[in-house]
Amino acid sequence: MNNISHNYGKYCKPNLVNQLQSLSLDIPYHRGEGNYLFYNRKGKEIKVLDFLGGFGTLIFGHNNEQLLNALKKGLDERIPFASQGSNRREAGDLAYELNRMIKEKLNEDYLIILSNSGTEAIEVCIKHCFYTQYHKHKKKKEQIEASLKKMSNKWGDNLEIDASVIKVIKNNFPEESIHSGFTSIATLIKNLNDNIFERRPVLIGLKNAFHGKTMGSIQLTYNMEYKRELCHSGPKTIHVCASNTDELQAAIKNNTACFFSLSVENKCLKLIEHPFTLVAGFVAEPIQGEGGMKVIDKDFLVKAAEICRASDVPVVFDEIQTGMGRTGTFLFAEQVGITPDYIALSKGLGGGLTKIGATLIPRRIFGEDFDKIHSSTFAEDSFSAIVAKKSLELAEDKTFLINILQRSCQIKKGIIEISAVFPGIIEEIRGVGFMLGLEFKIPEFSGSNCLRLLADQDMLGYVISGYLLHEFDIRTLPCLSNKSVIRIEPSGYTTEDECNYFLKAITRLCEILYKENIYELCKFMVGRHRSETSAPIKNYRKPSFRKQTEQCEKKVAFIGHFIKASDMIDWEDSFERFTESELEQIIETIYPLISPFVSDRKIVTSVTGEKVQLDMMGFIITSTIIARHMRENNLQPLLKKINDCLQLAESNGCTMVGFGGFTSIITGNCKNISMDTISYTTGNAFTAAMGLKAILTEAPKLNIKLENATFTAVGAAGNIASVYSEFMAQYVKKIILIGAKGRVENIISLALKIFTSCIHNIQAVPENEITGIARALMMAPSVKKLKTVELAQTNYQDLYKYAINELGEDFPIVTTDEISMIKEANLILCSTNTPNAIIFPQMLGKHAIVICDIALPFDVEHSVRSMVNVKVIEGGIVRIPNADDFKIPGILLPKGTAYACMSETLLLGLEGVRNNYSYGNISLDQVKEIYQISKTHGFELGQAKLERSF
Repeated sequence: MNNISHNYGKYCKPNLVNQLQSLSLDIPYHRGEGNYLFYNRKGKEIKVLDFLGGFGTLIFGHNNEQLLNALKKGLDERIPFASQGSNRREAGDLAYELNRMIKEKLNEDYLIILSNSGTEAIEVCIKHCFYTQYHKHKKKKEQIEASLKKMSNKWGDNLEIDASVIKVIKNNFPEESIHSGFTSIATLIKNLNDNIFERRPVLIGLKNAFHGKTMGSIQLTYNMEYKRELCHSGPKTIHVCASNTDELQAAIKNNTACFFSLSVENKCLKLIEHPFTLVAGFVAEPIQGEGGMKVIDKDFLVKAAEICRASDVPVVFDEIQTGMGRTGTFLFAEQVGITPDYIALSKGLGGGLTKIGATLIPRRIFGEDFDKIHSSTFAEDSFSAIVAKKSLELAEDKTFLINILQRSCQIKKGIIEISAVFPGIIEEIRGVGFMLGLEFKIPEFSGSNCLRLLADQDMLGYVISGYLLHEFDIRTLPCLSNKSVIRIEPSGYTTEDECNYFLKAITRLCEILYKENIYELCKFMVGRHRSETSAPIKNYRKPSFRKQTEQCEKKVAFIGHFIKASDMIDWEDSFERFTESELEQIIETIYPLISPFVSDRKIVTSVTGEKVQLDMMGFIITSTIIARHMRENNLQPLLKKINDCLQLAESNGCTMVGFGGFTSIITGNCKNISMDTISYTTGNAFTAAMGLKAILTEAPKLNIKLENATFTAVGAAGNIASVYSEFMAQYVKKIILIGAKGRVENIISLALKIFTSCIHNIQAVPENEITGIARALMMAPSVKKLKTVELAQTNYQDLYKYAINELGEDFPIVTTDEISMIKEANLILCSTNTPNAIIFPQMLGKHAIVICDIALPFDVEHSVRSMVNVKVIEGGIVRIPNADDFKIPGILLPKGTAYACMSETLLLGLEGVRNNYSYGNISLDQVKEIYQISKTHGFELGQAKLERSF
C-alpha cells in the first residue's frame, strides 16, 4: 500500500480501510475523467469504468469539462471564497435559477437555503419544520390567551363549572383546588397550554430510509447499524411502512394533542378543545437509494401527501440522489405528480466538483427570520454556486435526459435476459433512470456453504464488487442499508458500448454464482490474475442443501472452527483450486469480518430413542490464527465472537453449548465466560474418556501388554494429564510422572493421590483381582499389611514414604523432571505447554510405543510419526448411533463419526443436563460418568484420532 492509502487508514477511517483491504477494494485512484477512474497497478495505469458514480454524485461524470471551465473561470477571476455578510451574487444567481426551474415544473415559488451537503440539506428541512410548527402553535396559544384575557374582564366569580373543565384540571393539576372564579381557572388553562406547547415535536419517516448521519438526519435514517448509540438523541422519529397509509394515519392520530380555551354559556364555564398535530413533517425519499433502490409506490406517495395536508403536516421530499436528472426528469417529484412542501437537493448539484446542498422552502411559509436563525460558514461560497448553476444548465439538456432513459432500458432489458439464462441468482432489477439496484438472491437452500454464508453475513455484495473491479475493471458497491443490492449509478453520459460491457461482466458473474464456483468469484482476493472472460467456468453446483426441519425439543450447540486452512476444501469444493497458503490468506483476510453463524443443523437419535438437535456454530478462522492471538495476548476479538455464538445459540433455543478446538482453551475451560443464562461444556471429560479408550485399544495392536507396561505422563502437573494418570494406574505396572524442570514438587500431590487411590483399591478388592499400580505396591510389606487392618488412622503421606523406602527402584510411581526417562515407557501421554516439540526419535526406546499427544502445540516432533515401532495418536473419534450419514462440512472425519468434545455436547443434550459440565478442571469420576452415559446412548469409539482437532 502506498503512503497515501496508509495514512487514510491510519488517520482517517481505520475500520473502513480494514474492510476495504479485506476485499481488495482499497485502491488509491489518482485521476478521474468522464466515466472512468484511473489507478496504477504494477507500474501500469488501469482504467476503471465507474458505475458507482460517487454514490449518485457524478451524474455528469468525473471532471466534466464544462463544469471545470466554469470553476476555472471563477478561480482566474479571483472570486472570493469567504465573503459572508455581503451580497453574494453567485449564490443569489444560483437560487434564482433553481427557483425558476422548479417553479416551472411544480408551480411553487421557493426560497433556497444553501448548505454543504445532503445531510445538512435535510437538517435545514428538519429545522424549518420545527420552526414552522413552533410559530403555528405559538400563534394559536397567543390567540387563546388573548381570548381568555378578554373574557376575564367580562366574567367574575360564581360561575357554574362544567364537569369537562374539572376533569381536565384535576388530571393535569391534581394538587390544585378549583375555585369558581373565571380568572383562577383561566390561569390554570394557560399553564396547561404552556406545558402542551413545550411537548417534543415528532417526525415521520419511512422504513428502510436513509437521509444522512448527522444528529437530526440520522434519526430519520432507518438502519439501526448507524444510530444504535444515538437513537435516544435528536428529534423523535416514527418510521412507517412505505406501502401502508393506515400506518401513516395512525402515527399522525397517535401524535395529536390539544390546546384548550374556555367559553361561558348560561353562566356555565365550559372547555373548548383545539386539536393540533405534534408531527412537524413527513420525510420521504421517492426512491430509497441506500435502502436498495426501491421505488416508492406512486399511489402511496400521493395518498400520503393528501393525508399529511389534511392534518397540517408538511411533506418533505429527499431528492438528494433522485434529483439533477438522474431519474430522467430533473426531480422525481415530476413523475410522481406531487409538489412537496420542502425539497432537499445535493450530490449532482455540485457536479462532482464541489460540496453543496440546497433546501427549497416555499416562500409562503419561509418566515420572517429563518435566514437569520440558520447559517453556515462555508455555505453559499461562490465557487460551489458557479459550478451548481452550470450543473443546472447541463441537467436541463433533453439529449442528456433521453440518454439516461435509453441506457437505463438497455441495462434493465439485458439483466432480465441474463436472469432467464441463470435463474435464481438475480432477484430483481429495479429503479428509474440511472438510479438502479441489482439485487442478488442466493437461495436459502443453495448447495454452496460459502455463498449462503456470504449472503447471510451481508458480504456478498462487497465480494461481487471486488470481483467486478478486479476481473472487469468496473467499479460499484452495495447499497449501505441493503447490501445484497449492487447500485448502478453511472454518469448520464454513459454509452451503449459501456452498458454492453457492464452486461457482459454481469453475465459471467451470474454464471459463476449459478455454477457455485467460489474460486472464480474470490480468486482476486489472493492476487490471481484475471481469467479470459470467455474461458469455461467449472460447474461445482451441488444438490440443494436442506436445513433440518424436524422439530426437536432438546437443542444444543457446538462452537467449532477450521483446524487448518485446507479444511475449507471439505467445506467448499471449489476451494480445491487454491493452494494452502492462498486459503490461509483468504481466511486471514475475512475472519475479522465474519460473525458467528449456524453452519449446519443435525438431529441425532440415541439407541434409547431420545433425540437432540445440534446447531453447528462457528466462525471462519483457523487454529494457527487463534494460536497467534494467544501468543499476542489479544483474545478480546475472539471472546467477542464466542459471546456472539452464545447469544445466537440461546436465541435458537439451545440449552447447552459445547466448546471445540481452541475455544475451550481461550476461555480458560469456560471459566472466563460471564454469560450465565446457558450451560457450557468443554468436552474434556469425554475427550479424556475416548483418549484413554483409544490407548487401551491401540496398545494390543502393537502387542503391548498393559500389565507389563510403563505409562509416562509428560507435563503431569496438568489437569488432563492427572486424569489420564489416575486412570492408567489401574492397568500398568509403573507410572512415570514427568514435571517441568526444577518443579517436581508440583507433581508429588498427583503421585500421592494415585498412591492413596491404590491403597483404597487394595482394601476393597480381593487380592487376586488387584491390578496395575496397586498390584506393584503390594510388594511393599507396609502396604500388604493394610489388607488386614482398618484405614481410618492411616497417614497416607507417611505410608507413601515407607513404601518408597521398602521398594526402592521398584516403587511403581516415579516423579521426576528428567524427560529422558520416557526411554523405558510403552505408553506416553504428552501434555505440556512448551512452544516447540520436546520429544524426538532418539529419546524413545526400541520397543513398541503408543504416544497420545494432546499438547498445544505438539510435543512430539513430526519425524517420530514415521518410526515403525511408534503409533502417535491424539485421542479418539466417536461413532454416533443411528447416524451413518452424520457429517459436518469442514471437519475431516468419516461419515457417522464426530470428535469426542462434540459428542459430549450431544450426550449432555440427550440427558437433558442443564448445568455446566466439563467446566474448569475435570475429575476421573466425571470421565467415568460421561463414559457410562455414552454407553447408555450407544456412542462408541470409532477409531484412534491421528490428526489435530484444535
